[in-house]
Amino acid sequence: MEAERAAALEAQQQEAMRDQQLKAQKLYNEQDFIRFYYSVYAPLLHFRQTHFDEMAKWNAMDKKEQAESLKYLTKKAEETLKALEKNVPLPTSPLLVQAHSNFANSVRAYLDSMEQ
Repeated sequence: MEAERAAALEAQQQEAMRDQQLKAQKLYNEQDFIRFYYSVYAPLLHFRQTHFDEMAKWNAMDKKEQAESLKYLTKKAEETLKALEKNVPLPTSPLLVQAHSNFANSVRAYLDSMEQ
């Protein structure tokens, strides 16, 4: 009987410790994730979808349409980069700030490759 109580108490302590660890791991405010999604991730997803939609039509296009498609993709990439370059306040989320920077750099690299 005593052993069962000790085991139950130990289980409760472990559960409380797990709960405390989970609360400690919640480092970022949910508002930061929402802000990041709508100001950084959503524009990038939209651009990505635009790129793949254009590439799906690529083989059916003639040379003139392909050139126009490249101009369109360049314009969309510039618009996306402009949206990404807006300051997004994420003061307590260093990894989201880093992701924001990485996404902006990837769109810049895309634009650089389009110029070549």
